[in-house]
This record gives sequence, C-alpha cells and structure tokens, in this order.
Amino acid sequence: MSQSASVEAPRTGGNRMAGERSRVDSGVVRVLVAEDDEGLGEVLARGLREQGYVVDLVPDGETAAVYLRLYSYEVAVLDWRMPRLSGLDLVRPAGPPGS
Repeated sequence: MSQSASVEAPRTGGNRMAGERSRVDSGVVRVLVAEDDEGLGEVLARGLREQGYVVDLVPDGETAAVYLRLYSYEVAVLDWRMPRLSGLDLVRPAGPPGS
C-alpha cells in the first residue's frame, strides 16, 4: 500500500515566487532509520511518517546492514555511535580504496 503526501521541498532557486511550496510525492520515498536509542528512533520515525514517508526503524547497525541488502532506500538516517556496527561502518567502503 503506497501513501502519498505533499511536503515542502528545499528551495533550489528558479522562477518560484516567495512562499511558493514545491510538492513532492513522499509516498514513494523509503527511509531507513537506524538508532539504538529507542525513544529517539521512535521520534524520528514518527516525524518522517507524519510527512508521508515509508520508514523502516531498526535498533542497531547489524540489522541496518541486513535491511540495506534486502531493500532499496532513497535515504538512510544512521546513528554513528551504535555498538558493534556503527553508522560510519555502514557507509565506509568494504574494501581498500579503488577496489
């Protein structure tokens, strides 16, 4: 089931009038939130869902790595200080540079 919502997109210049809002279909934007602080994760996920985004909330980096292999995400919000596998570990290349 897909949701559709309009949100204010960042202004990039162009011919828009002041105060004019850009519309984006956030119902097709899937977001992964990896946060080991349960309360903060829930707040982030709820805020994104209220804007119409499809959100997967996971409690740690290891679970995030599994989700990143299984699903396609447009955005990932990663806690950089999670135990065992941090957000930094998730975004680092797997091998040496140039491999």
